Amino acid sequence: MRYFLPIILFVLTATFTVSAQDDYYIFPIDAPPLLSANFGELRANHFHSGIDIKTGGVEGAKVYAAADGYISRIGIKPSGYGRVLYIAHPNGTTTVYAHLREFTPEVEAYVKAQRYRMRQHNPDIYPPASMFPVKQGDVIAHSGNSGSSGGPHLHYEVRKSSDQSVMNPVTRGHIKPADTKHPLIISVYWVSREEVMGVATYNYKRVPVKALASGRYGLSAPLTVSGEGCFAIEVRDTKDNVSNKFAIYRSSVEVDGAEIFELQIDGFTFANTKYVNDVMEYPLSTASSYDVIRLARHDANPLGVYQSGKGSGFFTPREGQQVRIEVEDDCGNISSLEFSLSVTEQRQRVVSLPTGSMPVMWDKEYRQTVGALTLTIPKGALYRNSFVAQRREPLLPTPPADRPVLSEVYTISGPQTPLHKSMTVSLACYLPDSLRSGACLARVNMESGALSYAGGKWNNGAISISTTAFGSFCITRDTLPPTATISFADGADLSGRSSFNMRFSDDFSGVASYTATIDGRWIILDQKSPSSPHIHHFDKDWLTRGTQHTLELTLTDGAGNKTVIKRNFKY
Repeated sequence: MRYFLPIILFVLTATFTVSAQDDYYIFPIDAPPLLSANFGELRANHFHSGIDIKTGGVEGAKVYAAADGYISRIGIKPSGYGRVLYIAHPNGTTTVYAHLREFTPEVEAYVKAQRYRMRQHNPDIYPPASMFPVKQGDVIAHSGNSGSSGGPHLHYEVRKSSDQSVMNPVTRGHIKPADTKHPLIISVYWVSREEVMGVATYNYKRVPVKALASGRYGLSAPLTVSGEGCFAIEVRDTKDNVSNKFAIYRSSVEVDGAEIFELQIDGFTFANTKYVNDVMEYPLSTASSYDVIRLARHDANPLGVYQSGKGSGFFTPREGQQVRIEVEDDCGNISSLEFSLSVTEQRQRVVSLPTGSMPVMWDKEYRQTVGALTLTIPKGALYRNSFVAQRREPLLPTPPADRPVLSEVYTISGPQTPLHKSMTVSLACYLPDSLRSGACLARVNMESGALSYAGGKWNNGAISISTTAFGSFCITRDTLPPTATISFADGADLSGRSSFNMRFSDDFSGVASYTATIDGRWIILDQKSPSSPHIHHFDKDWLTRGTQHTLELTLTDGAGNKTVIKRNFKY
């Protein structure tokens, strides 16, 4: 049975607008209109760029073209979107259908031919516009659980075709989920800031809230503030008929009736999606099971989700000021928190900084050498001015037993929020010729002494990597090649089977590349998700039955170690 979304009437506020094209698209899947995730959710290093539609915990639901158009792009990857289709429409938009199980037979045949032509297991393919035209309601695929997916569902997006920026399909009226529930407000924070050497340092004061009526909240205890700062709000949203939690669409702050801040997540570009780390109050949000949104914008944040002219959200409070914080979900339900401010004299707060800390400005490149370690942080890598420290560590308390430490250990300390762009870490060390092969940088757990692969190769007296994460580093070696577990023994009779599978493993740097041939001919290896085995489906078009064949598998790890495995079989 095919389900279409029922028409639901909403009471619209001035901040909730519906596109005139709300009937241009149909519901894209043969499943009830229930969501497990909505647009703009705050995730690690990205906003959620679409909606996730439930498929009842199973794969195989029919997926329909939401509007007339043509298939403009096809992707296959074990991570990210998995198996994904893009359909371009005459109105200048593109719809995206991700985590699919399979495409139509015609598209599958085309994709197979292109993978062989390109000799790529996981390609992006751009068919000619005339190759796969579709009409609204055509079956284009079946839903699945491929790629970085936590369970069977359909990920669905609406993009502008011109720049592939994503749009909120619910606030624009393209998708209409049932939702009569007000957003939940859990707590409010006063985020006070003081400037030290041109760097703002932050202190947090949290007060839980209490529900007064449907959609109305008050403080459960007084909130006393001082100095300059802003608010942060701990929130979640829910919808009818599902237990999932969802993102807030809009949040705003009024002080004495004047709006000083507004955030409204209607759309964004993928080039800017990583600024989600600066929309949330990062150390608070990552420690909470809810979203903690900073109701203020840093100067370095260029996102268009902030409403211009409403203010940055930072202010200096005065005694008795009336505050109204409002949050709205994507279906127009609003909750508000109102309270008055109590202000104390600002007390001097002692800011504790790591030894050797240096102020790094977000809009300038920073380069510093301490001992053998050279650190380069490019302009725009930080979300705000921050303190960064570099130091040489004493000997490891527990040296690793399974891997050599070939250099001194250095630690780089910085803000808890990850970098927006990669910094370059370069560690100099003399290595004799006998130790240069397989040399790389490792991250060091300073408590256990354990090492994990960071990357790089020895070059002219140093090893360099690009990374967005601070930490401790040293030079080590990876000399063991990767291995594979193959589902058949040498000489096996596979004549009754349609496929075989393999699992790859490596003890340190990970499998960086792989290729497989049968009788010298390149073959496709499918992988559904990052943890799934690699599978080859025998190609009856060219593999001769009743004869002997040879599989040759070549694996290379991140440090350049290579393994070649051969297996003979009968088919």
